[in-house]
This record gives sequence, structure tokens and C-alpha cells, in this order.
Amino acid sequence: MNGRRGLLPYALAALVVLCFAATTATAQNAGTVPAFAQDSVSFTFDTGATVSVQLPPATGGDGSLTYALANGVTLPNGLAYTPPGNTDTHGGTISGTTPATAQASTAYSLTVTDGDGDSGTLTVNVALGNRNTFK
Repeated sequence: MNGRRGLLPYALAALVVLCFAATTATAQNAGTVPAFAQDSVSFTFDTGATVSVQLPPATGGDGSLTYALANGVTLPNGLAYTPPGNTDTHGGTISGTTPATAQASTAYSLTVTDGDGDSGTLTVNVALGNRNTFK
């Protein structure tokens, strides 16, 4: 009986070492989260103009990065968001012909997601009208 109680401290010590090793491995495999260099970008487009602007890229993350506007969000009529291709060094493009009617600045969320599901967000502000109108 005494021999068995003598093994208990060794068994507990081994369990503590195993738990520490598992925690350390999890922390090292957590990876990085993709992020944009700034929180937001703003564009003012003239009405009735043909435009094309590239959005800034995100950095970090694990694996390939996927960009998308928030679900259910549409840009002003005539403008479209195109995600970047595999070799592009930007966060996608907003392009098209702006509508003829002025519109105050509207905020859109551009989300980047990495290979293991981590994500970051960039706020994209778009205003339509004479560029001097919103200064």
C-alpha cells in the first residue's frame, strides 16, 4: 500500500508536465490574424464618372487570404467590388460608372479571412458628388 502512495507524486508531476506541453503547443500553433494597416479609407467620386480604385491589402494571417464586402451590402448603383486575384498585391478594386445623383458618404465593411478562419475588417467610406462638396 505504501508503495502505491509513493507513486502518486510522480504521476501528478507527469500529468502537470503533459498539460504544460499541450498548452505550449496550442499557443505556438495559434498563428497570426490578418489585419489592414489602417482602420478605414475614404473615397469621393464625381457623379457620372468612370472610376477604378484599388483597396489596400491586408497582411499576416495563415494561408491564403480571401476578401469580401459584408454580406448583403451593395455599393452605389453602377459600382462593383472585384476581389483581388491570386497574384494581386491589393485588397480588391472598386470600379464602374457612378450614378448621376450625389450621395453622402456611406461606410462599407471589407472583410479579409485567412486559411484558418481568422479575419480583419477595413471600413471603406464612399461619397458621390463633386469632390469639393464634402470638404
